[in-house]
Amino acid sequence: MKEKGNIVMQGLTQGQLAIYAGQRLHPEVPLYNMAHSFEIPLAIDLAEFQRAFQSVIAESDALRTVFIEEKGDVYQTVKAAIAYTLEHLDFSSKDRTYIQEWLSNRSRMNFDLSERLFDSVLLKMGPDRTIWFLNVHHLVTDATSSTLLYKRTLVHYFGTLESQAGQTFPKYQEYVAYETRLRLQESNFPVQEYWNVKTKELLNVPPLYGNNETVRSTHSERVALTLGPNRAQKLKQLALLPEIRSFTPNLTLFNLFATLLFAFIHRVSGQKKLALGAPALNRPTKAFRKTPGLFIEIFPLVSQVEDTDSFMSLLGRIKLETNDYLRYAQPGGATPQVSKSFNAVLNYITASFDDMEGISAKSEWIHPGHCDPAHHLRCHVYDFDASGNIHVYFDLNEKVFGPILRQAMPQHFLNLLDALLEDIHQPLTRASLITENERQVALSTTSPPKIPLQSVMAQFERQLEKNPDGKALVHNGTIVSYRELNDRTNQWANLLKKKDVVPGDNVSLYLERSPEYIIAVLATLKLGASFVPIASDQPKDRVAHILADSKSKALVSNSRRIDKGIDVPGITLNVDLLGEEIKSQSIDFQSVKTKMEHPAYRIYTSGTTGKPKGVVIPHSALANYLNWGKAYYALDDPFHFPLFTSISFDLTLTATFMPLISGGTLYIYTENFMGPDVSLLQVIQENKVNSIKLTPSHLALLEGIDVSKSLLRLMIVGGEDFKSKLARSVTDALGKDLGIYNEYGPTEATIGCIVQKYDGKRHLGPSVPIGRPIQGIQAFVLDAHENMVPQGVIGRLFLGGAGLAHGYTNTQLSKQRFMDNPFLPGSKMYDTGDMVRWNQQGELEYLGRVDEQVKLNGFRIELSDIEHKLGTHPAVEQAAV
Repeated sequence: MKEKGNIVMQGLTQGQLAIYAGQRLHPEVPLYNMAHSFEIPLAIDLAEFQRAFQSVIAESDALRTVFIEEKGDVYQTVKAAIAYTLEHLDFSSKDRTYIQEWLSNRSRMNFDLSERLFDSVLLKMGPDRTIWFLNVHHLVTDATSSTLLYKRTLVHYFGTLESQAGQTFPKYQEYVAYETRLRLQESNFPVQEYWNVKTKELLNVPPLYGNNETVRSTHSERVALTLGPNRAQKLKQLALLPEIRSFTPNLTLFNLFATLLFAFIHRVSGQKKLALGAPALNRPTKAFRKTPGLFIEIFPLVSQVEDTDSFMSLLGRIKLETNDYLRYAQPGGATPQVSKSFNAVLNYITASFDDMEGISAKSEWIHPGHCDPAHHLRCHVYDFDASGNIHVYFDLNEKVFGPILRQAMPQHFLNLLDALLEDIHQPLTRASLITENERQVALSTTSPPKIPLQSVMAQFERQLEKNPDGKALVHNGTIVSYRELNDRTNQWANLLKKKDVVPGDNVSLYLERSPEYIIAVLATLKLGASFVPIASDQPKDRVAHILADSKSKALVSNSRRIDKGIDVPGITLNVDLLGEEIKSQSIDFQSVKTKMEHPAYRIYTSGTTGKPKGVVIPHSALANYLNWGKAYYALDDPFHFPLFTSISFDLTLTATFMPLISGGTLYIYTENFMGPDVSLLQVIQENKVNSIKLTPSHLALLEGIDVSKSLLRLMIVGGEDFKSKLARSVTDALGKDLGIYNEYGPTEATIGCIVQKYDGKRHLGPSVPIGRPIQGIQAFVLDAHENMVPQGVIGRLFLGGAGLAHGYTNTQLSKQRFMDNPFLPGSKMYDTGDMVRWNQQGELEYLGRVDEQVKLNGFRIELSDIEHKLGTHPAVEQAAV
């Protein structure tokens, strides 16, 4: 306290300091306006109401309090008097929409904190109906104060003060002095130490719906949650049970809502150690309970949510935590560290605006459209009018909650409430959060192919008819036309048929990248068999396993490969020794009309144990991808791709087939057997192609190389997490005409099934999103109970639709990973083992593997990997309560 002349200036309470700091950070925003409207079924006499309200101003030092800054410090002082004239407006002819809009706009008034911190207006609604609008800055009021000011004004208006003789407002500045003394007392130090210890590990607030950015926007929307009479009745009945009940009915309901909010935050963030802000009334004496002013401070409830928790077990911990909260939530204890420990607040309000003189007024708490940016979510539970109905409202920061999410979020919470009411002993994670509308949107994220699927061979033969002399293959300067490629393919098909290879057989191709490999692939498909690509650098044991596991009828290879002494169970065809025999075969061959559900190829990928897994891909899945890709990636010219990646990787199949089904050219770059394979550098140096598919690791090889004159216009990146920094670097190097696409696709879902075009203006996170499902593909993001998760929530990715493999050659493994699709009965879905989330743009973001050893929402993922991909959440600036 200090005096300046005859003006007494006091410091601020802890609650006021927090609010003042927040307001100073956002001086032009009505962050802390507490506005109410009271619809009174009477014609109010303006002069009498003016007198009544002026009397309340004179009685309440809180309403006359203003704030002064001096030499970097802030003080509060009480004006001796404030002469205030109530504004009176006649809205008799205005409709309800106009009035609501007016009230909303008026609630956004910015107060001059050094002049006056309240605003009041009377609105005439008709001959016997009036709205009293009262707006007071939170620096000098709270919910209890609002009821005190309301009641006292009407007491003065109706002239009933005499019947309440001796009752007058105690001074708020007495509480300010009380809290200051209390903070300095040695007996209060254990309280401060308790909160410092309690919040020491809680500086990283939970990312609600995956949003972990530092939020600076104050824009907030208040959305209502309608419980309805049945839910409210069930909730009250539940609160009567001995195992649920706490000291008072209000505390019981508070604990139930706290349990729900903890469960909700856990479900939408994945975080286990959580803090939830809860206002403490801070009115320890009878006099303070009758005093208008800002008394509340927000302290955290802290709890750990376990994987095995039921609503009941969590409630048990919350009840114990609430007991400690009530013991230690004392005036002046909310330090900046305490306020940083939470981004969600539960405001359980027990204040009410009772009837006066038999007059029942309808009250409305008006949200000014802004909120403390540190509070991403506020849940308000109250019944101001003593109607017996429980009202629940959420204030949602618009930066954290997009428009769609703001509509859906209350239903997510309501779904948890319904689960609690249905069975309080059930696991927290069992209930589905999403709305029916979200479910339907998720199921409609894909569409079936718009035109009938055509096989690879059908599309190749169409290009053959259109341009037989066009360049199909180029290898070491040798050009192979479409006609020549088809003739040689037919000769090979005839040879395979002569060697007793029939439709449905498997043919392993253990070759380098070469024209012979492409011819063997096409010949196998023409014959109605399926090909099994084996890269030339594969070790002998792996090759032997693939041959045995695939039950290959034939192995096509060369002397360099066969000389390894591999045991071949079927026919061996050495291309180095078959020159004359191949030339003797007819160049005529009628392609076998293969059914689309028959296998096109089998490709082997290493499992988690390192043992190769054979994935069986049908013609329909391959055609779905290629038909989509040809249209989606279309350029002005046909595709000219380089074949320079391993034939054992299914991403190579994009380059293998896309040129040949579109009338383009495939440029073949054979492996270097004398050292590392640097074919990519040769591709860039020769500069012949307009399209390329590669991994981020390949792209890293281009750093420092001048690619400014590159002909590339299409770049498809897949196989690894694609960092935004690398995407920006490539864009800068190759120019704005280059389209870069991040294509995600496990082998089991055929080459690529989710795609995103890189946008340097939007994709500013650590990684480029993997995007949206391609045509014919369904993507489901599920929790541990196979419930779809809402936008932003991390879950496990499952895939379904036209791109799905038949399964593995190992049928037992197929049953584990290709399961019945509960969302589309009669179909299958594949468990990718990848953790993803939908961002607010409706794009999927890849967040790592589920088996990387840290548990989250029932899954195990590497927390450091998630932080690396999402970015760590910096401590939120201290703002306000």
